[in-house]
Amino acid sequence: LWLADQGSLAPLGSETDSITSIACSPDGRWLVVGTAVGRVSLYDLASRARHRLFNGDTWIEFVGFSSDSRQILFSTNGRMRIAGIEREADGEPRLVRGPGSLELSAHFAAFSPDNTWLAATGDQGDLWFHRASDDRWVHVPTGIAKLSQGVFSLDGTQLVATDPSGRALLVDMRAPAFH
Repeated sequence: LWLADQGSLAPLGSETDSITSIACSPDGRWLVVGTAVGRVSLYDLASRARHRLFNGDTWIEFVGFSSDSRQILFSTNGRMRIAGIEREADGEPRLVRGPGSLELSAHFAAFSPDNTWLAATGDQGDLWFHRASDDRWVHVPTGIAKLSQGVFSLDGTQLVATDPSGRALLVDMRAPAFH
C-alpha cells in the first residue's frame, strides 16, 4: 500500500496477501483493507499504524464504514459483520459489539449518509434495510439474481444498486415502507 503525500509516494503498509477490498473512512482517518486469506486490517492514516482486526477462513468480499466512521462492516463467505470501532487503553483500535452491531447473511452493505438506514444485499439479490434506532427491517424482493453493489444519494432519499449484468435498481427511501 502506498500513500500519496505532498506529491510523493510513501509506503503506508505491507499486505503480503492479495487485497480483495479496500475503503477509506468518510472522516479520512482510517483505511480498512480486506485480503484473499480473510484478514481485515485497519490503518490509521495519521500515524500510518496497521492494526489487525479480524482473521477469517476465506477471502474478504467487501469492507466499508458507516457514514460517521464509527462502525466498520465487512463480509466473508456471505456473512456480513458490522461492529463499532473503539480504542483500547493502549490506543489500539478494536471491534466491539454494541448498538447497531449486526451479523447477517449478506455480501454487500451501505449506510445512508445520516446513518439512519443500512442497506444489505442477500444471497438471492434481495435488499434488506435495517434502521437501528428501532431495530426495524424492511425487505425488498428484487427478482435480480445478485445485486453486487449499491450507494445512497447524498441526501439519502435514493439507493441505487447494480448487478453484474449491468442492470440497476433505484429504491425511493421516501416510500411509505420506510416510514
